[in-house]
Amino acid sequence: MDIPIESCSEFWKWSHEGDIKEASLFFANGFMENPASFFGHAILRLSTNKSVTSGLLANTVDYGAIIPENENALIYITKGVFGGYEAGYSDGNFYRQNYNYGEIQLRDLWEYELNLTDDQVWLLTTHLWELVPNKFTYFFTYKNCGTAIADLIELIIPELELYNRRALWVLPPEIFRSLYEASDTNKIVKNINYHPSRLTKFKYNFENLTLLQAQAFTDFISYDYHIFETLTEQEKKLVLTVALDYFQLLKIRDFDREYVAERNREVLIERLKLSAGNPPMDGSRYRNEKPPHESARPSLIRVMGGYSDQHEASVLVQYRPVQYDLLSLDYGRPKNAELNIFDTTVEITPDEVRIKNIDFLNILSINPSISGLEGDRPYSWGLRVNYGQYSLGCSTCDVWSASGGYGRAKELDNGIVFYGLFEAKVQSHFEDRGIFALAPKMGFIGSSKAKFKYEFYYQFIVDKEQADEKIHFETRYQIHRDMDVRLRFEQHNAVQVSAGLSWYW
Repeated sequence: MDIPIESCSEFWKWSHEGDIKEASLFFANGFMENPASFFGHAILRLSTNKSVTSGLLANTVDYGAIIPENENALIYITKGVFGGYEAGYSDGNFYRQNYNYGEIQLRDLWEYELNLTDDQVWLLTTHLWELVPNKFTYFFTYKNCGTAIADLIELIIPELELYNRRALWVLPPEIFRSLYEASDTNKIVKNINYHPSRLTKFKYNFENLTLLQAQAFTDFISYDYHIFETLTEQEKKLVLTVALDYFQLLKIRDFDREYVAERNREVLIERLKLSAGNPPMDGSRYRNEKPPHESARPSLIRVMGGYSDQHEASVLVQYRPVQYDLLSLDYGRPKNAELNIFDTTVEITPDEVRIKNIDFLNILSINPSISGLEGDRPYSWGLRVNYGQYSLGCSTCDVWSASGGYGRAKELDNGIVFYGLFEAKVQSHFEDRGIFALAPKMGFIGSSKAKFKYEFYYQFIVDKEQADEKIHFETRYQIHRDMDVRLRFEQHNAVQVSAGLSWYW
C-alpha cells in the first residue's frame, strides 16, 4: 500500500512541503581554533527557488563529531584521529550556519551551486531525512565532513568518484577539487559564489577608504566628528559601513559590551540620517580571494640541494603527509598560518644519511591587526613538538623539544605582515644547554603577486647557560598549483643555503 508522503507531517514541514528544488555545497575556510576545521569544513544546503530570502531559511546539513563540552585539546585531537568519537548529521536553517561561520568564527564561505534535476534533489532530500537520526564513527582524516558530503553526492550521481577510498587521509578541499574537475564533463557545478566573512568585509572596505575617509573613520572612533561632517553623503555611508563592521568585530571579541552597544547605536543613528541604499563598492575588491578547488594538494615531497659551511654539499628530502605553510597558496585555508603534521626531513651528505628534523606537530597562526585601533589587535600564537638537530653547527646534537608562543602582528598597506612572538621552549638536555629556554621571535611575510612569496624571521634563544641567534629567510616561486620552487637561507651557529623543488599531491 502506498502511503502519501504528506502523511509524515514532520518530514513534510522539513522539506518545505516537498518544494526543495536546489542544492549547494558550501566550504568554510580553515579555522585555527578548532583542530577538526584546520583544513576547512563542508556543508550542504537544500533550498526552494521561491525567493532570495529562501536561501537564509533553507535547510542545511553538516556532519561532525559529537564532542563533550570542555574536552581537553590533546584528548580531542587523539580521539579524533583514532576514531574515538561518534559523529552524525545535524540540520538547521542556513542563517544559523552563515552567522556562526561568517560572523562568529570569521570564516569565508564558498558556495558551489549544483546543477541537479528535481528527481536528484528529491532523492537527496529524502535520504538525508533518514540519515539525520543515525550515528557513525568519526575520523579527522578520512571519515569527516568532506567524505560524508561526498558520499551523498555520489549517491545521486553514481558515476562520480569524489575521493579515493583507499587513501589514508581525505581532506575537505580535495572533495571540492574533485567536484570541480568532474564538472568539466557533467557540468555538475552551475555557479561558484563567494560569501566573505565579517572580518574580510572589514579588511577590504577599510583598505579601500581614501586617506581622508580613513582619517574620518579613525577620528569617528575617537569621538572626533570634524572630518566626518565634511564628507559627502556617499563617503559618509562608506565610513559608517566600515564602522559597523568594526564594532561588530569588537562585539565578537567580547570587547567592553556596554561601550560597543552604545557606539553601535550611534553609528546606526548617523546612518538613518542619510538616504537609503548601500554605498558604492569596488566590485573587484575580492579579486584576490580564490575558491578551495584552486588550492595546492595537502601532501608534500620536497627535494633541495644545500651547501653548508659545516659539511659543504648535501641533499635534503622533506615529506609532509598533511600540511600547509606560510608560503603555500592560501586558498581555502587560514591566511598567514602554518600547519604541519609528521613533517620529516632527511639530510644526505657525503659522509652519512641522517634524520635532520621531525615536526610531530607545528602550528603557527599569525593574525594581523587591520586598523591598529583598540580592540582590533587579535593575538598570534604558535605550538611545536619536535625532534631533530638543535642547530646547523652540530650534526650530532639531536634533541626533543616542545615550544609555544604568543604575540601580535600588523599588516601594512603594501600587504607585508610584521609579527612578534614571545616563545618558551622545553628541550631534552644535551652538552651544556639548559632544558628550558626563552626564544623571542620577530619576522615578516610578504608577496609580489600570487606567484612570489617570502618570509623572514630572527629569533634570539637564551637559556641559563648561554644564548644564540637564529635567522631564516625563504622564498617561494609558484610554477603551477601543485609545484613550486623554494630558495632558503638559514643561520644557527652555522650557515646553510638550499634550493629545490616542491611537489604537492
